[in-house]
Amino acid sequence: MTDDFTLTNWIILQEGDYKVPYAFDFSDYLPSETNISSVVISVLTSADVAVADIYISNTLASNVITALLSYPSSSSAGNYQIQFLLTLDNASSSKILAIFRRLKVV
Repeated sequence: MTDDFTLTNWIILQEGDYKVPYAFDFSDYLPSETNISSVVISVLTSADVAVADIYISNTLASNVITALLSYPSSSSAGNYQIQFLLTLDNASSSKILAIFRRLKVV
């Protein structure tokens, strides 16, 4: 799976943003008749350092993951990436790592 898989614009978090929902639709990127059974989401800096206070939670419905993102209280302005580790419902419980690199904190 390639970067910037669904959205072509930047996600920009500004001071005061709290639990803003962003939907990521993976339907077009999965093998046919395969669904996401679970997801683990991480936010990392451009230097691949994990950041805990931007990503809050998510919901999963019909291969669309809606992630709630908030302006960080302890992280600084800059570019971040969101990593989605998807577990699929196929016979082998395959895993896919998808990366969205267009998250900016201003």
